[in-house]
Amino acid sequence: MKVCGIILALAIFSGGCASLPAKQKAVVGLQASELALEGAHDTERNLCSPTADKTHPITHCDGVAAATLQLTDARHQQLANLFSKGFDAQGRAAVALQAWQAGEPAPASLAEYRKVIQDTLDAVLAGLPNAATLIAKIKAAVDSAAQTAALVGVK
Repeated sequence: MKVCGIILALAIFSGGCASLPAKQKAVVGLQASELALEGAHDTERNLCSPTADKTHPITHCDGVAAATLQLTDARHQQLANLFSKGFDAQGRAAVALQAWQAGEPAPASLAEYRKVIQDTLDAVLAGLPNAATLIAKIKAAVDSAAQTAALVGVK
């Protein structure tokens, strides 16, 4: 349900972004980043274990792609922790952004979110350099977060 609301908000606001106030652009950008991060998380889980129950943590990577990409159980656990931190940081950034007003100092939580998802991208690039789809989705999350941060003045 949350994703449906985000998609609806993106659809409503994406057509006329040029005319939106900075706060609305920032909210839309953060939502786009969250969607990309969710897509990256789903992609990584599918690479690790395509038949895993989506409602439970994955404890063993058994997918053919995991073996090909050298996505080990330990690497999956590392990425799962980073994704978890990313979603937590995104939630804090969303709350702070809702309270933020143009002209105020930028919420520090946006910079924290950017750092966590950049760390996730760095881990994937270092450990899974051939996982092109996963890399592209995490890059999209990082790029949207960077654009959002720039809109509100995060250095």
